[in-house]
Amino acid sequence: MPAQTPDVELVSPGDGLIRRLRELVGDAKLADSLAPVTIVTPSYYSSYFLRRALAHAAARADAEHRPEPGGPGQPGRGLFNVEFTRIEDIADMLARAGQPASEKGKRPVSSLVAGAIVFHAGRALPADGVLARVRDHPSFHRALHRTLRDLRAAGVTPGELPVQDPQIAEIAPVAREYERLVRKHGFEDREDVAARAASHLVHTGLPRQMGTVFVLVATMPPPQYRVLYRALRAVSGLKTLVCVTGDAAADGPVLEFAGA
Repeated sequence: MPAQTPDVELVSPGDGLIRRLRELVGDAKLADSLAPVTIVTPSYYSSYFLRRALAHAAARADAEHRPEPGGPGQPGRGLFNVEFTRIEDIADMLARAGQPASEKGKRPVSSLVAGAIVFHAGRALPADGVLARVRDHPSFHRALHRTLRDLRAAGVTPGELPVQDPQIAEIAPVAREYERLVRKHGFEDREDVAARAASHLVHTGLPRQMGTVFVLVATMPPPQYRVLYRALRAVSGLKTLVCVTGDAAADGPVLEFAGA
């Protein structure tokens, strides 16, 4: 297993993660039980699971052996002033703070809205083209959305797509139409939001009200947020917790991304 660093720590998922988070939150609140703590999570579900699991673990530990108050990493401090915040919400908050006046009023495009825009952009596919048979299928729209995001993450513009391949040649106008519709309706792609958030973070740091911050990396982050994860990892004093299973093939990409 790769060596850990003071800013990147490897933890096992499940009970190992919960146990370590309890210790870290307890240490962060050692001097002040009201001190703010923020745990950055990948999703709503992980935020809900972590808060519930940490609360249950603390209650169970208190019932079994009430520790001496004030011990580092000990139960009994609860979750008061501990925020569980999605990486997407961190991106929105930092991006708004760094939004230039000329861009005011633009909104980050949600997954639901992006899916609807992808559907309408997909109408640009020719009715007699190679993708005509699947262009109205919901699974095709999801695959198309992933493709457009992957192209953005790779820095490939629609004009750079090779037209020799008939399928790829049909995707290019769809990508252009998607970008046009996003701009037309006053939205911003998540890639643009995350990039501006990362830039703002580099120049100003995190808001003080977030307190002690822990970032959870449970799986390979979505392409649109990797730039923000990298910027967070560079923040002094911030700790990143990387969940590892012990399987080299499964853990390899996440460990390489996290720099562990």
